[in-house]
Amino acid sequence: MVLCGRRFACVFHTRRVSLTPVHRRLRGVSAVTSVPVLIGDSGGSPAVMGELPDATTTEREVHAFVDSLVQNGQLDLDGVPPASPSNRAVPRVTHRIRTVGGQKTLQRVRFHCGGHL
Repeated sequence: MVLCGRRFACVFHTRRVSLTPVHRRLRGVSAVTSVPVLIGDSGGSPAVMGELPDATTTEREVHAFVDSLVQNGQLDLDGVPPASPSNRAVPRVTHRIRTVGGQKTLQRVRFHCGGHL
């Protein structure tokens, strides 16, 4: 990307955030999040332009998002299978807990925009 005549690269810092503080049934579960970081040139060397991602802010945002999933019934905490294809109701569950690489991880399984099929 070019900004004010200077070239920048937007890269993503990926980190894992524990979801234990959100709900007792999320103990040991984490979410993987990506935070954008601008990289530019400073004296011929790569440099982070602007602020580094703040770990506390990232955790708060992830926790607020997951809490909203729990409060709105969009996170499958019980392992209940999705509605059968014969059921015309749109499933509310958008996220489930899956084991990935030996770690319990929050994963999106579908989008739910409130529309009807």
